[in-house]
Amino acid sequence: VRGLPAVLNCSAASNALVRVEWKKDGTFLNLVADDRKRQLADGSLLISTVVHSKHNKPDEGVYQCVATIDNLGTISSRTARLTVAGLPRFLSQPEGVSVRMGGTEMLSCEVTEELVPFTRWERDGRPVELDGRVIQLPSGALVISNASQSDAGLYRCTIDGLGPAKSTEEAELQVSAGTDRHGVGVLEVAGVPENAERKCHFNTSSSPHISFFLFFSSRERFAVIGGGSLQIVNLTEEDAGIYACQTDSDNMTSEIQAELTVHVPPRFLTRPSNTYAQESMDIIFECDVTGSPPLTVKWMKDGDTVIPSDYFRIVKQHNLQVLGLVKSDEGFYQCLAENEAGNVQASAQLIILDLDVALPSAVPSLTDATTDHVASSPAERNGPTPSAPRDVVASLVSTRFIKLTWRLPAEPHGENISYSVFYSLEGTNRERVENTSGPGEMQVTIQNLVPDTKYTFRVVASNANGPGESSTPLTVATQLEVQVPGPAPNLQVVSVGTSSVTLSWDRPVTGNGEIQTYRLFYSEKGRDSEQDVDVTGLSYTMTGLKTFTEYSFRVVAYNKHGPGVSTEDVVVRTLSDVPSAAPQNLTLEVLNSTSIMVRWQPPPAGTLNGELTGYRLRYRKGLRRADAAEISTSQLFQLIEGLEKGKVYTVRVSASTVNGSGPTTEWIAAETFENDLDGKQILPADFLPRSSLQVSCFSNKTMLSVDPFTQVHSAPKDVTVISKEGNPRIININWQPPTEANGKITGYIIYYSTDVDAEVHDWVVEPVLGNRLTHQIQGLTLDTTYYYKIQARNSKGMGPMSDAVQFHTPKGKSSTSLRLAPKIIIIIIILTFCCVRSLYEIILKKRAACKSSTGSHKYKNSSKDLNPPDLWIHHERLELKPMDKSPEPNPVMTETPIPRTAQDPAAEPSHQRRGESLRFISSTPHPASRTQSVT
Repeated sequence: VRGLPAVLNCSAASNALVRVEWKKDGTFLNLVADDRKRQLADGSLLISTVVHSKHNKPDEGVYQCVATIDNLGTISSRTARLTVAGLPRFLSQPEGVSVRMGGTEMLSCEVTEELVPFTRWERDGRPVELDGRVIQLPSGALVISNASQSDAGLYRCTIDGLGPAKSTEEAELQVSAGTDRHGVGVLEVAGVPENAERKCHFNTSSSPHISFFLFFSSRERFAVIGGGSLQIVNLTEEDAGIYACQTDSDNMTSEIQAELTVHVPPRFLTRPSNTYAQESMDIIFECDVTGSPPLTVKWMKDGDTVIPSDYFRIVKQHNLQVLGLVKSDEGFYQCLAENEAGNVQASAQLIILDLDVALPSAVPSLTDATTDHVASSPAERNGPTPSAPRDVVASLVSTRFIKLTWRLPAEPHGENISYSVFYSLEGTNRERVENTSGPGEMQVTIQNLVPDTKYTFRVVASNANGPGESSTPLTVATQLEVQVPGPAPNLQVVSVGTSSVTLSWDRPVTGNGEIQTYRLFYSEKGRDSEQDVDVTGLSYTMTGLKTFTEYSFRVVAYNKHGPGVSTEDVVVRTLSDVPSAAPQNLTLEVLNSTSIMVRWQPPPAGTLNGELTGYRLRYRKGLRRADAAEISTSQLFQLIEGLEKGKVYTVRVSASTVNGSGPTTEWIAAETFENDLDGKQILPADFLPRSSLQVSCFSNKTMLSVDPFTQVHSAPKDVTVISKEGNPRIININWQPPTEANGKITGYIIYYSTDVDAEVHDWVVEPVLGNRLTHQIQGLTLDTTYYYKIQARNSKGMGPMSDAVQFHTPKGKSSTSLRLAPKIIIIIIILTFCCVRSLYEIILKKRAACKSSTGSHKYKNSSKDLNPPDLWIHHERLELKPMDKSPEPNPVMTETPIPRTAQDPAAEPSHQRRGESLRFISSTPHPASRTQSVT
């Protein structure tokens, strides 16, 4: 307090004489020249009168006492902060309030933080007695719960103990009869001076019930006091968390939350230990400390801060490593840890022994252990020691290591000779030591040296009697390191599109010279070949990548010496997109008069452009534009039911990813049956096999009896495959009808594959009309073995497949064919010219004959003669009915291959005559189905 005295305690104990000094803000105080400060006999600092003003604050700051024992060392105490409180004053005055019987009320006392410990309350001029019902919060406020008439009076807040007492104005507390209309809940944390108060104030129509909920701590050591304040005693780090203050009154519930953060002062888990060592050795002082918030740790030697260097290093977070000890390193080392909650320190003494003194196993005490207290035993010094090792040479010199070798001393004086290599930077007296790995080993490699730097080496041999003579110093310079750039840190790759990514990186932290360029290497994941591009900046956007594909990226920096160290590979996938191709092999199978089975295969590999989420199938009735129904599925097939009988339906399918649907297939058409065939319905007579048709005559009517209708009983026979002359990628496949057709053959299905053991649905399918016995397949791969099967169908269903026929496509056109090709072309041209000329002469002759005609020629009816009527069987009427039918070509062998889009005029449906263009697709139709595709 300004104008009053202050004492900072400090005491140091030792058997030797201890000299105590004081520091303020890191600088020693000159107590001789300061008449307001003096040091007491026990080492404490007395400030007789604290001086403090708005512009002059000489006594505020951080104080620390330092204890020194001459010729031994110095230690420093923890720090202490002196804060001067201003003159007592209140930030606001309490106001008069009224509380109902049994209610809770709070009277505030607002002062600065440093004055809170000096506040107290008075009622009617007398001190207020605090208990579980009347409490004073850490903020200084007074809370009265379960109020009664005895609590009524004039209250005031007083600051005492800082000179003359100072009080606020009096505020009257009135207690009235009735029900309380508000309640107060306050979170109070004992032992934490700041940010410890959490208030929750609720207006209610009756006395509220206040409760606290702890979300992240146990419920021990907690108590609700003062009618609704939460108090925590013996605060621990585990008490940190979120607390909720809740009040229940009538049908109303209100709640507020507050987070409690606990500051934990630093605490040592491992303290530094006193250590014996010898010159040139390396030692480590351990210091493991914890606390919250995070700590600041520093090391001091004999009261001075240790600055990290080549020989003093901070390792493993807080440990101090001293390399190449020298005699001046002896002394006291301190680890000091500090955070907002406090600070701690721990000390350790380092004692440097002579090389001829063995290191004791006992740990020295802090103040009474010096080299004078450690003596070598006589047995250790008996006998001669080795002479100096001979011929010390640097057998291998690199940029960062040197390998030394030597020969046995001329006078080893014993066996099991061990060696120590002492080395130092040229021009310094601080040596480090490296011992050989075992007795008799006469070489050692010194690591972690600095490039282009001179070092001095010497070797000392030791026997059972101790170390011997040192070799002549050897000076060796490490090689100059051509320093190429290090890896570019913080390489980040982000997908910004379906075919582009953006890369960024930072400049390498190591490297000799300016960076000339960065080379960006990338490759598609799973492939060995890399591509690269040169970049001058620290970022680049790469385009032209494949959609939804993983790529691996790395960056190498180049300077004048060449390429540097590559970064680690970073793998990223480009963004997905809608599929770029439609599903494959769409087929329709008419199951009955009201349903069609649709099957397909996924789009080609590499065209999905993302994760497949499903398929969208659209179908409509008829061939013209119409409203289409849509079905979503994740399968490779879909049954469409509830269709109309004898109607044409068209179907198409598209694949979908999370980005949407891709292109659709072409519209594929199929017609449902007029009626379902079950053996009891009307069948065309020409669909029946001869063996199953019998005719009997009764009176004037013809009666038919029909055997059960069956599908094809045997497979097509005499399957042969030949290559088309002049084009080895095309083959002609020929066959003969099945022996047991059981009716009219309505079509053939050709299957071919390169794998004879593949599942049927994996074979390529080619449909052929029933009146064809040859077919041409194009686009085959050269020098490849294919397998072919054929299956016949009638109106009832599919028959068995033929045995697989193997055929190997040629390797390519022969040189003879290539030589003959020009001659063949010339011959064809000449023959064509002759044919055209002959045809022209014939036409001229016919025109002349027509002109000489009398014109009385009688034209015949242009309509063709009708065939005899077909027989239709009606089980109820049992009579013959005629049926007009267009003639069909005979099923004979033809030399003309059928293109995949060819039409058979005899098989053209009635709706095609209205101008629609249809083509047959690869399918496996149901008996009597007609499968076309609208183009």
